[in-house]
Amino acid sequence: MAAQNDERKERVVLEDVPAMMSTLLKRMDSLKEQVDSVLVLAQESIKARESGRRTMNAKEVCEMLGIKQGSLYHMTSEGKIPCYRAGGKLVFFESEIIKWVEKRRKMSDTEAINMADEYLRKHF
Repeated sequence: MAAQNDERKERVVLEDVPAMMSTLLKRMDSLKEQVDSVLVLAQESIKARESGRRTMNAKEVCEMLGIKQGSLYHMTSEGKIPCYRAGGKLVFFESEIIKWVEKRRKMSDTEAINMADEYLRKHF
């Protein structure tokens, strides 16, 4: 019985071709729509990333900074880190988090000594 079903599947009658082509074209249209949808999402993601307006959730920020969520929530409640509330959830802009981190950069000892030397040269 299974052999007969396989044999029937392999035989195509000329009258079946238009229906099969129609089904195939519908499936191809469906796939094209799905691919187009994925491309639009990818382009939007790229634009958001390039503009620095990519949003991040608390978990992503914690992973980026290497901190625990409790620490992040404490920082947000004290206004120490830039964030927004949307629908009861915290939202962060990647560009703002990067700027926030860069502002807190600690100078190396060499940089601090060079800065002090430059100040002394200008003022004394």
